[in-house]
Amino acid sequence: MKYNFIFFLIFCWINLSGFAQSINLSALSFNQKYSMLKDSNCLILPKGVIIDNKFDSTIIKRITPYKIEAEIINKILNERILIINEDHLFPQTRVFAHFLLNKLLKADTNYYVFFEALNRDISKGIKSSISIEDGYYFQEPQMAENLRLSLKYSKGVFCYDGNSDSLQKDKYLSMGLDDVIEETYKNVFELQGYCSGMNNRDMNEFINFYEKYSRIIKENSKAKFIIIVGHGHVSEEKRYCVGNYWYPLAFILKKYLKYDPTTIDLTTFIDKCHTEKNKYYDYFTNIYKIDSTFIYLQTKDILKKEKTELQFEQTTDFCIISPKVKMKNGRENWLAFDGKKYFKIEKKYFAILQTKEIIFKAFYKHEDATITTPADIVYVDKNKENYFLLYPGEYAIFVNSQPKPLYFIQIK
Repeated sequence: MKYNFIFFLIFCWINLSGFAQSINLSALSFNQKYSMLKDSNCLILPKGVIIDNKFDSTIIKRITPYKIEAEIINKILNERILIINEDHLFPQTRVFAHFLLNKLLKADTNYYVFFEALNRDISKGIKSSISIEDGYYFQEPQMAENLRLSLKYSKGVFCYDGNSDSLQKDKYLSMGLDDVIEETYKNVFELQGYCSGMNNRDMNEFINFYEKYSRIIKENSKAKFIIIVGHGHVSEEKRYCVGNYWYPLAFILKKYLKYDPTTIDLTTFIDKCHTEKNKYYDYFTNIYKIDSTFIYLQTKDILKKEKTELQFEQTTDFCIISPKVKMKNGRENWLAFDGKKYFKIEKKYFAILQTKEIIFKAFYKHEDATITTPADIVYVDKNKENYFLLYPGEYAIFVNSQPKPLYFIQIK
């Protein structure tokens, strides 16, 4: 039974990974298409899976919700290293990441931003378009916006994830981190298998970050760092994983850099299908009326070392609760959280288009529409009003695969 269960977990992980890579994110506007993302992870689970909906009421009593705006920014603005996570298939996590980046990068010019999803380092000011060449997930409009913002206001944007299951031992030795290798092998890597491969990846992520971090702080003593990771890599504590322990990036960084980073979990409390949703999500969103904005919890409100803390998946300084998904003008409410404006698509354009499916795309006017990720994509419903959701700027509007823009707009 034990080995059957382990096989099931690995099967689910493989299928989830495969599903993520099979989605053409550039074709998704999250307008009439979002439900596919919301329910996708449920499809691979066998029918009849038992969902544990019981939760510990003592946790609820220890938690205080906080409003997002200035409060969380004031708490994290002076931190040298900030680690936040995202869910690859739930872009509302990226909308909140945009909010954080927007506030922090404009408040201090000494930030360097590291993306797990990025394929290569990019120097400030040399790039005018965002595309799949930068990394698979930058096909998604909000992810592309976060990279644009980082390139505009940070000191530079960097990659750190090599996606390798083989430990870069030589790099550790060349950096004088022999003790890290010795301790890690003794405590973790003598055990083989799935979890060992995950640890190799996080150790590689750490040394890749550390190599660039060491160089940067020598050049800029005021440097600050924002690391955008996927899912559990944000955890400051080791996590149980298929018969062994997984040592996430934040845990490794905290242990070997001897610096306590500020960590923010954006992925635990999201409006997902019932088999994926955190059991506390509905309680929080109902009791605190979370229907239009995000709120945050401080993990220190939960007593450390309690078994029930595992219900919260990550061990981070803050947990963000996303609002329940509601529609306005045919678009998800969270898309408008950080300053995007509604812009109506006039129906007069529909008459000149004879195709069954009409797709409107908004590109930044100064970017090359043949290669860049659009700022928004709308699958038009001719029987309803249709709206773009865009940050302030000038845009060229393209329809379907037509080579030239249909018209131009400006969002103020």
